[in-house]
Amino acid sequence: MFGRGWQSSTGVVLDSRVKSASVSESSGSSVTREFVVAVVMPGGETTNVTVPQGNYSDFWAPRIGRSVKVEISAKDDKVRFDKSDLAMSFAEHERRQREGFDSKLGG
Repeated sequence: MFGRGWQSSTGVVLDSRVKSASVSESSGSSVTREFVVAVVMPGGETTNVTVPQGNYSDFWAPRIGRSVKVEISAKDDKVRFDKSDLAMSFAEHERRQREGFDSKLGG
């Protein structure tokens, strides 16, 4: 079944870079990033790995130094960001921004 074989873990974002970028008159610009993350592997050791940007519309890129939730493939040790991590949710980021803005208005 899809999604099986992934183990939850944590990591710290060490660096990021633009992997690709494109510009289109009809759809604007698009940037794809990849990240170096120090991940706690299943055996307890910490390993620096490249983690691709989340391929879903709610992805909000984490900042360098931020602790993040990740998932590790039991099959091949590939690592991906955990979609349940609200720190990497665009919708959650927007909600916090609105609350911060509104709080300055006394609302």
